[in-house]
Amino acid sequence: MADNELDGRLCKLENGMAVSDTKLNTILDKLQDMSDKVDGLLSKPGKQWEMVVESILSAAAGAVITFLAIQLGMR
Repeated sequence: MADNELDGRLCKLENGMAVSDTKLNTILDKLQDMSDKVDGLLSKPGKQWEMVVESILSAAAGAVITFLAIQLGMR
């Protein structure tokens, strides 16, 4: 095999590896973005549940305070 032919094949191989590396990095970036979005979606129902619990506790605390205020006001 001539040196020029070997150099040409090596150059093509290097270029192909560079393209493959770029594509792999692009795929990994997109995969990370998708993973972040899935994590956000999974945490969303948890946040909604926390809001429901907070509302129930706030209503219960308000009911207790109202009950105590009425009892103290009646005497």
